[in-house]
Amino acid sequence: MIKNITAVILAGGNSTRMNFDKKYLEINEEYLMNKNVNILLRYFENVVIISNDLKLNKFDFPFNVKVYKDDIRGCGPLGGIYTAINNINTDFIYVLACDMPNINVNYINYLKDIVNEFNVDGVVTRFGDWIEPFNGIYSKTLLEDMKKYLNSGRKSIFGFIENEEFYYVEEIIARKFSPNWKMFENYNTELDLLKSINL
Repeated sequence: MIKNITAVILAGGNSTRMNFDKKYLEINEEYLMNKNVNILLRYFENVVIISNDLKLNKFDFPFNVKVYKDDIRGCGPLGGIYTAINNINTDFIYVLACDMPNINVNYINYLKDIVNEFNVDGVVTRFGDWIEPFNGIYSKTLLEDMKKYLNSGRKSIFGFIENEEFYYVEEIIARKFSPNWKMFENYNTELDLLKSINL
């Protein structure tokens, strides 16, 4: 059975290292948020944005883009994922962070194929001993486990994933889609942004 998937952009962070709100990152005079929403809408019927600013008044999103505040505040990316799962009607969500500039459509399709073929709670990518939690897919069936985990005071997305039935894409496979690992790149500081623009 083909699973229904909603694309999610997490934009609820504090952006403390960037010195301005990363929701408003601009590249070549275009908001990265707008760019990513427009790309995702070509491959997903709906896009959800998790943000503490419900207005997002610098953006003109189409009707099938919804914005939600965190249902459980102060829980980092896992709280954003929980909020998305709690507010969607599809089987899965695909998760991206608002500061990730390189959407790899071929890899998204590969992840979709995995959740359609295997009975798993989600798909994430390994990077050595590290797990890449973004550019990954999470099942709605995780909702109750995630709620219990967060309500216990735990916030680590890695600690949560390791106790669930996830499919791990090994680095050697992921690099076939992105040899330079750009599909997992994100902008944490203004220097990161300047380096990328000047490449």
